[in-house]
Amino acid sequence: MSAPAPPSAGLLSLRGIDKSFGSARVLREVDLDLAPGEVVGLMGANGAGKSTLIKILAGVHAADAGRIELMGEEVDDLAGRPEVGIIHQDLGLVDTQSVLDNMRLGARPLALLGPLLNRRAEIDAVGVALARVGLEDRSVFELVGTLTPGEKALLAIARLLERGARIILVDETTASLPPAEAAWFIDKLREAAACGTAVVMVSHKLAEIRLAADRLVLLTDGRVTADAPMSDFADREDDLVRLLLGEEVEELAEGAEARPSGRGEVVLELDGVCRGVVGPVDLEVARGEVVGLTGRVGSGLHEIALIAAGFLAPESGTVGVRRGVRRAIVPPQREIDGVFAELPAKWNMTLPALPRWRSSLRLLRLGSERGAAEAMMQRLRIVPDDLGMPIGQFSGGNQQKVLFARTMLQEPDLFVLCEPTRGVDLRTRREIYRLVQEFKGQGCGVLVATSDVEDVIAVCDRAGAVEDGAVTRVWAAEDLTPEVLAEIL
Repeated sequence: MSAPAPPSAGLLSLRGIDKSFGSARVLREVDLDLAPGEVVGLMGANGAGKSTLIKILAGVHAADAGRIELMGEEVDDLAGRPEVGIIHQDLGLVDTQSVLDNMRLGARPLALLGPLLNRRAEIDAVGVALARVGLEDRSVFELVGTLTPGEKALLAIARLLERGARIILVDETTASLPPAEAAWFIDKLREAAACGTAVVMVSHKLAEIRLAADRLVLLTDGRVTADAPMSDFADREDDLVRLLLGEEVEELAEGAEARPSGRGEVVLELDGVCRGVVGPVDLEVARGEVVGLTGRVGSGLHEIALIAAGFLAPESGTVGVRRGVRRAIVPPQREIDGVFAELPAKWNMTLPALPRWRSSLRLLRLGSERGAAEAMMQRLRIVPDDLGMPIGQFSGGNQQKVLFARTMLQEPDLFVLCEPTRGVDLRTRREIYRLVQEFKGQGCGVLVATSDVEDVIAVCDRAGAVEDGAVTRVWAAEDLTPEVLAEIL
């Protein structure tokens, strides 16, 4: 598909952007133009270069080649410029500070006289900014930690608009938002665009991009392979999916919905478990079944999963695990709880499973360890296939695959998967769903704790809703629908 002509009144122009990490070429001659008032959806497979491109614009990485022009001026990057704001997945907010202090953090002080702050002017300015994104009912003195995830995302938009941002780059911000709050966030981005702000939205969720974007830019192996108005894809859903999945679309579709029966012995039982705001919780997971837990972020969903995996101890109640049962977990926040960013991919995969490769003399069989890691890298199609590269240099989706490889190398009887598809592309999502079915078919028990409706519907035999730390309702697979689950999300 040919790219359209560049906008006549561009805010941002990229030409020939190249970037490599070692032998891995991540971006290849990327061209991109951005005009006032448009929302551009940036999509591509994990490892396609989306986050690397955003990090170059943010000044985290330097491009190896190419040119960046901001409103006609050639610049090295966009860092520190009030005309440009970047909203990362972690939002950059401080939960223990007030809304007011978060809004003014790093901003030029509004002075009353000399070094004296004009606090009233700051309060008024923040109030106006909050009203622009629909948060006028929130007090500027509230702690940010009391806001919902969606409100925090809107606060991040308000902070950029209050500082005069004309370009907003959104990097996977909706990945951890419940559907209703993600839609709310997208509405406010559209409103900002209607007032002349240009928005680039990175997302793996095709439905969100269709809802939000005027234009789609697709990266494949570091190159721009499509750049066209979303209207071009209005009646071509299959073509768009093929662009995102590549040539493997039929292969990936096979077996994703398979749910073979065969519930075996119970491997995990929670009986009246309580910890903090969680509980009491009763839950069973048996061999050969996938049990889901779903709810809003902050509902206690992930705490229940961590208790089930043995990472948190209950304050009361019992966690029953059959003798000899091994448990392994994919944690909810890979950046904090999962990966060791500075360590190579191989170590991130194999550290918990090292006893597998110890000889009778307690020496580590390095060749066997490496061979197992290489096999996992090939099986899960981890890109780049470089076991020595620090895991922090991999894309988020490929880091997620490394965490799946880690759990598989531990050969557990019970998999606990928290937000298994967070921040992954469509291809990887389908691969993960197929893996879950494999675990189940091998006679393992699987507990999936997710705020993503699609995960629950795709793989779970039954699922419970978590509200205020308790499992309030349970549905069988045939009763799981987006409409039912939307009630709690």
